Amino acid sequence: MSEPVPVAGCKVCAALAQQRDTAHANGDKSKVADYNVEIRSHPHPKAARS
Repeated sequence: MSEPVPVAGCKVCAALAQQRDTAHANGDKSKVADYNVEIRSHPHPKAARS
């Protein structure tokens, strides 16, 4: 499964993606999966997802 793409302009998504990158660099696959779930489930208005 591919990783979720952070919504452009969302500071929360950007922070989660940065933390995910750090987890990748540290080889922490569990944390990577956790951040992916958070990015996928972070709410945005429908217009922002287009």
